[in-house]
Amino acid sequence: MEIVFVYGTLRMGYSNHRLIIDCRFIDEGRTVKEYAMYANGIPYVSETEEVSQIYGELYLVSSKILFNLDMLEGHPSWYKRKKVPIETFSGKIYNAWLYFNETKTNNLIKSGDYADKI
Repeated sequence: MEIVFVYGTLRMGYSNHRLIIDCRFIDEGRTVKEYAMYANGIPYVSETEEVSQIYGELYLVSSKILFNLDMLEGHPSWYKRKKVPIETFSGKIYNAWLYFNETKTNNLIKSGDYADKI
């Protein structure tokens, strides 16, 4: 089992959440480090800029689900999956997979929360 941090369309209430709906939800949280989030229909998190913490949800997923997420995200050629520390709102820290992509658009989400994209 692996822990994945989702910050965009895999979050509850978004189009791709169906892929992890049966996985164990751990908690909401944010990255310990600051990154930059851009969006153009879908979000991109860049690890080369420090703008804000990224907000999302932690899930415990099987290796099969992780493989399916890699296919969705085009890992490792489109998004690149890396482990980073995530802090939950209750103060626990998990080392979780996060998908990075260095695509930058005119739509920087300064808050780091994809829900604030509009």
